[in-house]
Amino acid sequence: MPWFRLFACGEDFPVIIDNNTEVVGFYTTRYIEAPTQGEAEALCSELLFEDEDLQPPPGDWSDFQPRIMFEEVTQVAEPLDIDDNFSFFPMEEDPDIKGLLMAKKFPVTIYHNPKCGTSRNVLEMIEAAGHKPEVIEYLKIGWTKKQLKEFFAAAGFTPRESMHSNAPEAESLLNEKVSDAKILDAMVDHPILVNRPIVVTPKGARLARPKERVEEIL
Repeated sequence: MPWFRLFACGEDFPVIIDNNTEVVGFYTTRYIEAPTQGEAEALCSELLFEDEDLQPPPGDWSDFQPRIMFEEVTQVAEPLDIDDNFSFFPMEEDPDIKGLLMAKKFPVTIYHNPKCGTSRNVLEMIEAAGHKPEVIEYLKIGWTKKQLKEFFAAAGFTPRESMHSNAPEAESLLNEKVSDAKILDAMVDHPILVNRPIVVTPKGARLARPKERVEEIL
């Protein structure tokens, strides 16, 4: 059965290097014994994807699509005794890869109303800072009481302070005698009552009004 020497190039592999998560490409040479060149490439790809040095860190990395290409495949009489290590190179120069990696290292979530100018401006500021935020249109999916309590506690606001007082649904809640508990119940029933946008990062949560407040947690 013939031997093949395969010069392989990989791209977009999330790996751990020196205790840091990086997205890398690599070059490596492998010798594979197989009946045909096509089978040698398939077997080499399988072995590389299973290599312990190319395994992703814990977590969901499904946004990344690692790929392997063979830049040179040559049939040889016998394999040489060579170093089969990887020569890694960074992929972060690709803006899409850089954004995806940043989203894993520093996740950003914005609870967004696309009809609101402030919310749109805050989303643009987040993206301009290099982040790929998770965008949740809260008017479509609504809120839970537990979720709102956690947001308000993290942001340092009361339900009343976080209320969109110009919304028609707020009219009956403007009286100072109305309790926070009642306002919270109304926010669950009418998501529009929650002022926007709310942004959550590993540094905390903010009701980003004015929009510059988002910079405190990026």
